[in-house]
Amino acid sequence: MPDDDDDADTMVSQDEEIHCCYEVLYGKISSRRHKRWQGDGLLYCRKRSTILLTEDGEEVARTSGYSFKQLRELKVGSQLKVSNYEVEVQNEPNPQKLAEFGKQPIVAELAGSSAAHGESSKKKRRITDQIFISPLFGRDNPLDLVLDETKDDDGFVRRIAVDVQIARHLRPHQKDGVAFMYRCLKNSHGGALLADEMGLGKTVQTISLITALVKKRLNQKPIIRKCIIVVPTSLLNNWYAEFMRWSPQTQTMLFRILKSTDVKKLISYRNTSMIAIVSYEMIARTAAKLSVVSVDLLVCDEAHRIKNLNGRLREQLQILHAQRRLLLTGTPMQNDLEEFYSLVNFARPDLFISFLEFKNLCEMESTRFNELLSEVMLRRTAEVIHDLLPPKIDYIVWCRPSALQCSIYKNLKKFLPYDHLTLIDALRKLCNHPFLLYQSMVVKRQTCKVEEREFYNAFLQSFPNTFNAFSLSTTDSGKLNVFVELLATFREQEEKVVIVSNFTQTLDLLEELCRTLYYTILRLDGSTEAKKRMEIVEEFNSLSNKNYAFLLSAKAGGLGLNLVGANRMILFDSDWNPAVDMQAMARIWRQGQEKPCHIFRLITAGTVDEKILQRQIKKSSLNTIVEMVPVESLTHFSDEELQDVFTLRDDAECETHFLLECQCDGRGFLPEELEVDQEISSDENSAFYPDVEHVTTYSEGMDENYDHTSVAEDSLQPSLNSLMQNCIDTIHFASTTNEVHEDDAGNKILGDEAALSSSALMGTLMRWQHHSPKHDQFESLKAEADLEECCLDEVSFIMKLVSNF
Repeated sequence: MPDDDDDADTMVSQDEEIHCCYEVLYGKISSRRHKRWQGDGLLYCRKRSTILLTEDGEEVARTSGYSFKQLRELKVGSQLKVSNYEVEVQNEPNPQKLAEFGKQPIVAELAGSSAAHGESSKKKRRITDQIFISPLFGRDNPLDLVLDETKDDDGFVRRIAVDVQIARHLRPHQKDGVAFMYRCLKNSHGGALLADEMGLGKTVQTISLITALVKKRLNQKPIIRKCIIVVPTSLLNNWYAEFMRWSPQTQTMLFRILKSTDVKKLISYRNTSMIAIVSYEMIARTAAKLSVVSVDLLVCDEAHRIKNLNGRLREQLQILHAQRRLLLTGTPMQNDLEEFYSLVNFARPDLFISFLEFKNLCEMESTRFNELLSEVMLRRTAEVIHDLLPPKIDYIVWCRPSALQCSIYKNLKKFLPYDHLTLIDALRKLCNHPFLLYQSMVVKRQTCKVEEREFYNAFLQSFPNTFNAFSLSTTDSGKLNVFVELLATFREQEEKVVIVSNFTQTLDLLEELCRTLYYTILRLDGSTEAKKRMEIVEEFNSLSNKNYAFLLSAKAGGLGLNLVGANRMILFDSDWNPAVDMQAMARIWRQGQEKPCHIFRLITAGTVDEKILQRQIKKSSLNTIVEMVPVESLTHFSDEELQDVFTLRDDAECETHFLLECQCDGRGFLPEELEVDQEISSDENSAFYPDVEHVTTYSEGMDENYDHTSVAEDSLQPSLNSLMQNCIDTIHFASTTNEVHEDDAGNKILGDEAALSSSALMGTLMRWQHHSPKHDQFESLKAEADLEECCLDEVSFIMKLVSNF
């Protein structure tokens, strides 16, 4: 029989044996509601004691008092106290791995550590290289997002994985996005372009990737040490807040560059792991200084900011010599093919030899082009989350111009010999309200050169003699009249609304009007300080907040902001670049929105407003390249029709509908419904008129789960279901060299953009329902839009599209 000493040795040996190991987050015990973790660690559990180590093997704390059963039953997310620290379990124990690699190295090391602990409890020790490294997640854990696995020389499997605290919240398309970016960026000189539509979570996907890449594991260097994230000024604090939300343990690595002295600090930390967030404006001023920093990963949010192939901002970013580049944008294609090439080339300079090769492959070898493009770019549309978002209903609302607008519009045509850009700007202001044009001309006359004063005097003579700086009436603008009616209706319904314009002057007018009508408002434009922008957004989104309207500048506030506190939006005017409007309209229909969204785009019928809409659709057709869809069999507009900017069509309720040659007569019928009706009419030998008795409209005979857009999608190509089809059947680009003009915002207008087809693709509008006030169906449309009591006498036509049922 063994003596008593042998029994004691056996008991000690059993206690020192490691029975399970967890990866955990740890931090000092705190009463804070939102805990701040110090970092990642390892929790080794014995029968009678528990030891907390850093991921580098340094002992942090130890405790006893937990039963072995309690420790074995810990789950992902479980929290417990270890001395003065709190820990949260990140993965379940893996007995199979413990058995596979053996426990003896761990036992020996920690036994020695235990003996030393008896001599000096404050002395910190390091685990040897032989210690077992448990995987970040178990293979059977449904929350797993393992990006890569490697075996070291000792046969141990090491995994690169997304933190389970983030991975558990990621949607399937987001996990796919993180995996795609990792494949593109795991090696030096890699690049990726994540081109998901707005609202799909590009930010959280990027944070998931960065936290996995910067994570330091036992005896293993992180893949990246220095990461610089370049963002618009308005999103700088938003990115910081998102990191703190999803990965608070990275707080010690986060560094916001807000002023020039911060750049010097970042340079001084060149040997420290860092995630720096900086604005494009600051990069433009300090790129040369930052070039001494070794940048492992450069992230460009809203990357269309560098779409100009020869732009200065793009050149400044090139100076950083980043080993890896990740571009994020919801609108990779805006004006022409060269801008798209600029983004692809910045992400992966080695992918295409030149723009000429890029263009030729796109036109002639679409299969090869798509293969190469898929190596660098991933794009998903909002359809991937269609089950997660409420319906979105878009309305294009044509408003009749007032008599004063028509009179001034016609008089301005005599100034055509003058600068076209000045005249177009004047027409756009006139479409919003004559007062805006009058005010602008008076100011310019006061500040212009003497030789230009005659022009402005003649210009102002287009206004009635009684018109003055105080002539501000809603009846002088068709759009403003409709705007007031919509605003009043939304207020009665107690629905918050976001009001968007591309002009600060127009926002001033709308703000004054709102205050006159005692509306409570918030406003965000280019003059809003960056540090106050998130406060304004959070205030508006608050459930207890009573701010009814949010005035938003399309260019200054249309990027990345989340305004889900509202489910109504009025886009008062449009930009030549469709991406600007798309970004703005995506502010309310995104993850977090719980109500159906109604978006109203106001257009002054028969004017430059309508020409801008038509040009937007022409530019939007370029997205068929990005989304890889066939583009044949679409209705077209000629370039001559699009270039006729200055002619007023005051006799047309909707010129766009006329150009479509649609046969619905404004009754709200979709193409397939018209085909059914044509067959009925043909059988009866009667002239073709839509027959409401025989045609089932989108609102009749369907339950609430019916997809109202499916009829149009089945009858037209391309359908929404083919958006990610891996082919381009027919894409032709004209090699024109027509002169291109640019306005102050850099939008290319008046003239065919290089690489655009010779005709504008308009098939997208054939998926919309077309409604004219002259038919009874118009009242049904109003009822479905909750506008029964809204007076829309100044509306001449409405197109409607229902998305996402």
